[in-house]
Amino acid sequence: MFKKITLFLTLSFLSFASGEEALKNALDRLHGGNDLIQYDIRTAKALYQPNEQIVTIPYKEIERSGYTKEIGIGEEYSCYITLFKGYEYVIVGAGDNNVSDVDIFIYDQEGNTVSFDRNPDPTAYALLPKDFNVNKSAKIDKTMAGTEISIRPTETQKFLVTVKLRSSKTPKSSVAFLVATKWLK
Repeated sequence: MFKKITLFLTLSFLSFASGEEALKNALDRLHGGNDLIQYDIRTAKALYQPNEQIVTIPYKEIERSGYTKEIGIGEEYSCYITLFKGYEYVIVGAGDNNVSDVDIFIYDQEGNTVSFDRNPDPTAYALLPKDFNVNKSAKIDKTMAGTEISIRPTETQKFLVTVKLRSSKTPKSSVAFLVATKWLK
């Protein structure tokens, strides 16, 4: 019995630790060495969605929160989040240090793709290709941090964020995504 408890605690710690790793990688991608980015990372309280795993880590001396889950190669982690009109959002996904490729997709309530990133990279910004038709539910800003984009909902609604694990050194890895926000003046 003691061995089973020890094994369970060890596996739980490793899953949590790699979730923290994935969130740190997403934060590193968002900031990219640029301390001038003026987006607030949502707190665990603001992120709360029933049945979702939220991780909070200290990052640059401030507590930062994000959604995380351990999934297998080829699997997806999907979660609904509410985005509010009058704010600008950046959604960044990442995997733990074993991950070499994750993709991210953002869908509105009608199932329309608002934004995505399918580049072969261990992190993912919700990028929008130039030839993609923007629908009425969100406007896209390609000026965020110089080259990346942000999402500006035209109305308050739930959006579905999907992170897909494409490639990893291990059969299962942790993926995470964070929601950064800024009030539009």
